[in-house]
Amino acid sequence: MIDFTQSAMLRTWLEVDVAAMRANCASMREMLPEGTKIMAVVKADAYCHGALRVAKALSNNVDCFAVASLDEAVELQDGGVEQDILVMGYIPPSVIERALDERIITAVYSLETAYALSRAAEKAGKTARVHLAVDTGMSRLGFLSDSKGCEQAKTAMKMPGLNVEGVFSHLASADEEDLSFAQKQQARFSDFVKQMEMQGLTSHLHNSAGALSLEAQFPMVRTGLLLYGLHSGEVIPDSAKFKQASALRTRIASVKSIPPGTSVGYGQSWISNRTTMVATLAAGYADGVPRGMSNVGWVIINGRRVPIVGRICMDMCMVDVTDIPSVKEGDIATFFGRDNGMTIYVSDMAKMAGTIPHELLCGIPSRVTRVYLGE
Repeated sequence: MIDFTQSAMLRTWLEVDVAAMRANCASMREMLPEGTKIMAVVKADAYCHGALRVAKALSNNVDCFAVASLDEAVELQDGGVEQDILVMGYIPPSVIERALDERIITAVYSLETAYALSRAAEKAGKTARVHLAVDTGMSRLGFLSDSKGCEQAKTAMKMPGLNVEGVFSHLASADEEDLSFAQKQQARFSDFVKQMEMQGLTSHLHNSAGALSLEAQFPMVRTGLLLYGLHSGEVIPDSAKFKQASALRTRIASVKSIPPGTSVGYGQSWISNRTTMVATLAAGYADGVPRGMSNVGWVIINGRRVPIVGRICMDMCMVDVTDIPSVKEGDIATFFGRDNGMTIYVSDMAKMAGTIPHELLCGIPSRVTRVYLGE
């Protein structure tokens, strides 16, 4: 049972259990070949868990970090994170010199980005640390994994001012039952790494799903969802070893009885068919509760499953608590997390809303207070 005392004055909050994240890192190390490094993905504010807080809490548990943008890397660095930080995404040319730092590694994914970084490094009299991005099937960023792409990557490696330390790609479907495409990507990546003919390159392909569903063959893995105890696929072995590290909770603002035939919420999309006790919760889609959960989602109150009724509003939503005795204002409602022996997983809530865990988490705004446990 979670101690809610530190949340007593809060309207709506996200609990972040960093001790669970440390345990998830330990579980990942147990399943990986000895010596495999872990790159923790803390982009998008650590999937809205709080990037700086999470990174500092995990500084002794992972080898390095990955983010999507330069400003995310700078935030970690300025906040005191001492490990290497890989910027996996686009850096505007106007600020590329800021990436010439001893702890920031830049992704180079084309000859154009290589030239730009090389020029900036020479101008500044510095050396840029680089990981080459390879497109093995996502059709996103990266040198193509064919012979032409390999020759372009070799050209980039010879450019002045660039110290190419690693090479990476990304799996498109490692969380699905059919792994044939993921295996094809893995083979393409292996061939590309061999063609680079350079000893000491740190190669990394496997994301969280890939680390579970495919045999790890490279010296580093990138963990995003698993770090937070989550997974996105229907068929993921060993996912039970990982503990969900967050919970989204709010409070009951009001409880009232309505007669049969009474509508609830905007658009009269739900009509009571009995005398119904309706509880209004102090959270809505501006707090990260997807509007797609209207009339189909559910929450936990006092260890019981409770249906959402009516359309979710910007700051509130309503639930039917008729079958739960002694419900009162101020009681806690859980959108995802554990309460009194019952759990809603982020993946459950994502299914209710017709989305994926990544998008759901990234939709939790800053006005939702983060409460950190286990630090």
